[in-house]
Amino acid sequence: MALVVAVLFVIGQLPFPLSASASSPNPVVVWNGLTTSLGLGHGTAAPYLARDYTLVQVAIWDALQMNLRGHSGTPPRAAIVAGAASEVLAYLFPTDATQISATESGQLASIAGYNNNGQVTSGSEIGHDVGKKVVAYAMTDGFDALWNGAIPSGPCKWTGANPIGPALGEAKTFILSSPSEFQPPPPYACGSPQDLADVQAVIDAQNNLTPEEVAIVHKWADMPPPTIWNNMLDDRIRSHSLSILDSARASVYLNVGIYDAFLSCWDAKYTYWTARPFQRMPGFVPVIPTPNFPSYVSGHSTISSTASLIMGQLFPEDAGFFLAQAQEAAVSRLWAGIHFPQDNNNGFALGAEIGAKVVNDMRAPIHPFVFPSGQTS
Repeated sequence: MALVVAVLFVIGQLPFPLSASASSPNPVVVWNGLTTSLGLGHGTAAPYLARDYTLVQVAIWDALQMNLRGHSGTPPRAAIVAGAASEVLAYLFPTDATQISATESGQLASIAGYNNNGQVTSGSEIGHDVGKKVVAYAMTDGFDALWNGAIPSGPCKWTGANPIGPALGEAKTFILSSPSEFQPPPPYACGSPQDLADVQAVIDAQNNLTPEEVAIVHKWADMPPPTIWNNMLDDRIRSHSLSILDSARASVYLNVGIYDAFLSCWDAKYTYWTARPFQRMPGFVPVIPTPNFPSYVSGHSTISSTASLIMGQLFPEDAGFFLAQAQEAAVSRLWAGIHFPQDNNNGFALGAEIGAKVVNDMRAPIHPFVFPSGQTS
């Protein structure tokens, strides 16, 4: 087995050796966990939480890359991680600054062997410097753009109010050229045979739900999907004992992929403004509350498809498991009664296109995402 793993690493099928090289606990996982805790504590909606994860992990990755590209000395990577993550989290969650600062202090104090030589302080400063640049980027990324449009009316159109994120299709992406680089085909024509078959499929699914299917609905609905996928990654970072650098690479790619997929999905949602099942069928009650944005395409399906390809690239021995998880996430939205089959199927295909582009970037030379590659101070 060891020989097989070594050969796979040499020929490029594995992105890192599966060696016990990480500290315990892994600081990338610690800061990802704090992002989760703060995001869930504030009830952050999934696309916004995806951005939170992404900005934190981009700061961590870019700070580590900046240090590798020219800073003198050998500051501990855990200190760089702590400085970068705390800077961005303080911007994202200013009311939690005390907890964020305490976490940074605890992380720095736990670094062995660097108590007296100033390297911990140097590493933290590197992280904070890059974190500030990522914050500056976030302030101009278009994520909080105001929407001045009008909700369209007509047959099979969404009929809610105050939709979540109608302007997200204008935000900056990290790997895609724009949120509209990949887009699904138009939804079925309202009242067409395919459309009516989709409506009937939702009814049939609700009339034949099993307890196991209801449990799967809640598995994917009771926690935001970015958190579910980050938890899967954190588990594997620990079980594979990944180094800080390898953990940062895995985390940044998972999260920029999920974030770009959300923006692409939201661009589609607010291009077509399709109705949700309960809006098409008077008296229909789904298993879970329907989120307050249009139906086509499904966010769970899109981002889970993307995430499964990234995770499969990182951990090819589990690629089949990740694909099955993504498929389960997609069908759970039908079983929940909040999406039509075409929402899930075309969202899944969209996510696969995005995931393929992210994986291609993973195979390209290493690069930062925000911090200029030629800048070292």
